[in-house]
Amino acid sequence: MVSRFRRIGIAGCIAGLLVVAVPQNVPARAAPATQGDPAVGPHARQDAEHASVPLALAPAHGSITPRAQVKAAPSAVAGPSTPSVAASNKLFREVFGFAPYWQLSRNASWNYSLLSTVAYFGLTANNDGTFNTSDSGWTGWNSQALTDTFNRAHAAGDRDVVVIKAFSNATINGIVSSSTARQTLITNTINAIAQRGLDGVNIDFEGSTSSSYPNLQADFTSFTGQLSAQVHQRWPNAMVSVDTYSGAASWDAGFFNISALAPKVDAFFIMGYDMASGNMPGHAGPNAPLTGWTYNDTTAVAQYLSKAPASKIILGVPYYGYKWSTTNNQPYASIVPGSGAIANTYSGVLDDLSCGAQQQARGWDGTAQSPWSSWWSPGVGDPCGGNYNSWRELYYDDAASLARKYDLVNANNLRGAGMWALGMDGSSPDLWNAIAGKFVVTYPFTGMYTVDAFGGIQSDASSVPLGGSGYWPNWPVIRAAALLQDSSGGYVMDAFGGLHQFGQATSITDEAYWNNWPIARDVALLPGSTTTAASGYTLDGWGGLHAFGGAPATRGGPLWPNWDIAKRIALLSDGTGGYVLDGWGGLHAFAIGANPMPPRITNAAFWPNWNIARDISLTPGSTAGNVSGVTLDGWGGLHQFGSAGAVRSSGFWPSWDIARAVRLSPASTAAQPQGWMMDGWGGMHAFGGAPTIYAYAYWPNREVAVQLLVE
Repeated sequence: MVSRFRRIGIAGCIAGLLVVAVPQNVPARAAPATQGDPAVGPHARQDAEHASVPLALAPAHGSITPRAQVKAAPSAVAGPSTPSVAASNKLFREVFGFAPYWQLSRNASWNYSLLSTVAYFGLTANNDGTFNTSDSGWTGWNSQALTDTFNRAHAAGDRDVVVIKAFSNATINGIVSSSTARQTLITNTINAIAQRGLDGVNIDFEGSTSSSYPNLQADFTSFTGQLSAQVHQRWPNAMVSVDTYSGAASWDAGFFNISALAPKVDAFFIMGYDMASGNMPGHAGPNAPLTGWTYNDTTAVAQYLSKAPASKIILGVPYYGYKWSTTNNQPYASIVPGSGAIANTYSGVLDDLSCGAQQQARGWDGTAQSPWSSWWSPGVGDPCGGNYNSWRELYYDDAASLARKYDLVNANNLRGAGMWALGMDGSSPDLWNAIAGKFVVTYPFTGMYTVDAFGGIQSDASSVPLGGSGYWPNWPVIRAAALLQDSSGGYVMDAFGGLHQFGQATSITDEAYWNNWPIARDVALLPGSTTTAASGYTLDGWGGLHAFGGAPATRGGPLWPNWDIAKRIALLSDGTGGYVLDGWGGLHAFAIGANPMPPRITNAAFWPNWNIARDISLTPGSTAGNVSGVTLDGWGGLHQFGSAGAVRSSGFWPSWDIARAVRLSPASTAAQPQGWMMDGWGGMHAFGGAPTIYAYAYWPNREVAVQLLVE
């Protein structure tokens, strides 16, 4: 709102600006409680408006480059095989953007770093399962503009998917009720994905309940399941999503049966717009209200959550509004008989709000949580060009109202949000800023990874996925891991002391090894270790330190022969020494090479005769002259030592030995420790003001998370 007012103020083109809020005594007119499918779906309506508009798009002459392997769309909580988004992007939610054929010419201006999936809208399905090769959707499909769109998205690590669309009951029924037509469309869709090197498909069939087609719902559900199964059989990581109405989850008798569809798709895209006609027939009103009336985003999300997991729900938001000719300029005014609604893109909204209409009023609807405007359109000489000889009312969404919808997404931990549609915001940065403000987090590290007991290196919180060299399914043999300082790779250590490189790290051949004796406990890399020259130390259960990669020998340090009590090792930032943590919480200094012995730590937490200490993390920059850090007990308690300030755990489970790892943030200081604690299921718990980790590996009820790596 502020940026728009500033733009209008600079232009100086609106006289007598009057800001009007919706009066509290004006009730939101409620639609009948009976639910129903819309006569015309939201996307179908706009597709019909643009279908006959000629496209000035050059034919494609290039190919689609493969997707950069730097990110994947996050789910609400990532599982062990779900990589997070890239460090360069830092999105922690899905952002799903439709690219309609009539907006492709704008593709160079889209912010692909704030998208996770780009869906081309789309290929029109005929009732025999073939594609319409004579419409604008086909022209766009074969255009250089779409090739450029896909390439720009792939370069940013975004998914590219194709939308298959059908908008009449007769066409949909012809496809889904015939096994031949069904398979024809599935085959054609798979061929289209393969032809352009895409990453999935979005199903946009906007039908309605009809006595003429009593089996339409069941047949559509069956078709969706078959398409999803065959796409995933060929591309296990492909994304199959379906577009559904905002009220579809409120009942089971509509075109969409959300409960039946949920196991068959990766995501629902809720078309959370075009609600005004259902809420207030014959009246102007909000396009996508947050609350109020029968249809609104808050109710829709609650209804979908009762039938599908949050990780499969994407809330669609409109980059457009509607304007009407009305009988007066009051909120929710009656529509002039014989006139209809006109869809207005966000860029068109900005034009209308700066067109110079006299006595233009703008307000904020407290129920819908979205803006609206009204003005008089004279019969002739209308500065806005309409010449309607009536009042005009405009209801729309801006950055402020979309931010409230994104808050709803975050509050319910949904998979994410998406927009209908890319390009409708013109050159304005307002709506991109709303995404960045709600779905982007700045992390103070280059990489964060969870190490599982089988050797998997799971990327967390925007980190680039790193391939591994060793993985032992169903054998929990991994004990520890270490990450290179540039997060390009590292090493996992098995229980016998073997080191296995991952990412860009090279192999280690001189590590200590105890064949068939599971006595190895930890590994640490010396500062300055690179992909081609890594060195460091492994720790055995008796407290012995063993150099590898040419690291200098150590002096001092503990040794408890025949007593498996050593837990972890931590090195000073300058590589002159470090500390070994024992199971009782004791910290034992050692020096590296000829360097002085680090100081003795006397204020660490200590539990005599109780093997409960689990991990240690030194404050970044710790040297022999100023040592500080935290230790972790098995219940999740955090305990500062050295010169560290007080620290409070964000996760604590009395009498449950479930905490596994702690890492201080690179932004942590001795005075103000901050970082993350990880439990045995993989759960991340930020403390001390460190940013929340939204996407991470997680295994409910399975204690397989071993160590947390942060650089």
